[in-house]
Amino acid sequence: MAGGVLCAVSALAQSAPELKISTASSNQLLLTVTNGTPTGIYQIYFSQSLGPNPYWYLLTNGVTGQSNFAVTPFTYTGFYKSASTTNSAPLVVLVTIEQPLNGSNVQ
Repeated sequence: MAGGVLCAVSALAQSAPELKISTASSNQLLLTVTNGTPTGIYQIYFSQSLGPNPYWYLLTNGVTGQSNFAVTPFTYTGFYKSASTTNSAPLVVLVTIEQPLNGSNVQ
């Protein structure tokens, strides 16, 4: 899976939330929002590119306090982000890729 790093600065003077990506199983990824708030509600989005006007597909809506999301990727190349629906925190969070899917290289 190709990936990149998207950075954000928190509007709340705290560490910005991060999106940690790891392999949950042979066909699922585990996306974890870290540095979030216990009362936060997050949405997970996917885009196949980061061009001038990327289209972000809404993958799932979380519930209050949910920080773990299991997703089945529909392509092996793409980018993920989370958005908070509860406060003025940034829409784009830091993405850390823990392990490439299927042993592929991250460039």
